[in-house]
Amino acid sequence: MQYCELGSLRDVLNKKGTADEVEYKHRLELAADTARAVAHLHTIGFVHRDIKSLNVMCSKYSDDIDHTAITLDRSGPIWAFLGDFGETASVEESQKEAPRQHGTLAYQAPEIFLNWRVSAQKQDQEGQLIRGTSYMPEADCYSLSIVLWECCTQLQPFMDVMHPVKSKPLMMVDQYQLGDLIAEEGIRPSLQSVSPQMQAALEHGWHPNSIQRSTALQIGQSVRKEIADSGSEWVTGLTASSSGSILVV
Repeated sequence: MQYCELGSLRDVLNKKGTADEVEYKHRLELAADTARAVAHLHTIGFVHRDIKSLNVMCSKYSDDIDHTAITLDRSGPIWAFLGDFGETASVEESQKEAPRQHGTLAYQAPEIFLNWRVSAQKQDQEGQLIRGTSYMPEADCYSLSIVLWECCTQLQPFMDVMHPVKSKPLMMVDQYQLGDLIAEEGIRPSLQSVSPQMQAALEHGWHPNSIQRSTALQIGQSVRKEIADSGSEWVTGLTASSSGSILVV
């Protein structure tokens, strides 16, 4: 088992503005590592069901790492490893499960939140469980896209969506209201400081219609293309700045 002395991907991204900040191209390599791991999981018939930056662990280069299993062409000093498989299940098992909450709400696909909420309401009204949308690989791809956005911006998702009264991020006060906004009103993290190529990748990856989402493999391909184009005028001048706060009324 690889020891990841740098902690989580979120720990690495929190170094923004410090001497240890990881440059854009190398952050994308971490996103590509993560996409590759998710794609492999889907290939063997499993869904992770709790993909987030806190569940991606990071390590510096080491001769102990099987580098061929991660990537063949990279220049960054850090590798990323997908971890925390406590919610992981086979697709077959996931299809048989009753609707329930999986993962962390800020990373949760809208169909999972809506299906759980509708099922809970149905239970309350009729005392029985209804079966609806299962957790499928497309839901993992939504979560992966949120992680990719984090790698692009170094920001935490939805921390700019503010509670209308308490002057705090909504996700710190009422996550279920945030879930409604994500699932029903289609809010997503701001793309203002994201390159055009990554904007397109994210919009396909977190599409509200799960059938139209990119696969993990396709997301990884988009990231690798961005890495290859990292010398372009847009990317070299890229700055990840917050676009301000969104007030929920």
